[in-house]
Amino acid sequence: LTTPSFPADGAGLERGLSAWRRLAEARSSVHCGRTNRYSILHHHAPAALEAAWSRMRSVYFQICIECGQSPSRVSARLERWEDAHRPFTCRLSDRWQKSASTPTPAEVKAFVSMCAIEKRSFAMSRAACRDAAVCTPE
Repeated sequence: LTTPSFPADGAGLERGLSAWRRLAEARSSVHCGRTNRYSILHHHAPAALEAAWSRMRSVYFQICIECGQSPSRVSARLERWEDAHRPFTCRLSDRWQKSASTPTPAEVKAFVSMCAIEKRSFAMSRAACRDAAVCTPE
């Protein structure tokens, strides 16, 4: 998407800065550090990304309309962009669903550690019971 351009003097400069601020604010709810198309899921669920896109879309639409662009043409441009990105959005959502049901390596490690501790504890208590049975006169 390309935002409208603004003259770099007087009122045009102020309108351009205002548009930049509004877009930056709309964009701010999404992690802006290093990510790729899949690692963004480490920071946001698909529903949060969809809500962020909705805010961004609304602000972009308003800015274009304020600059005199046709609402129907701006809507059509946004819909074409969304249609082009829909396959990726679906893959991203599928990946999220799979990762939500698959434990992370850290979760697996914690589970294995917990099982090992329980196994040692069970072995120690079993040995203690056996020792108690041997040491207890009948």
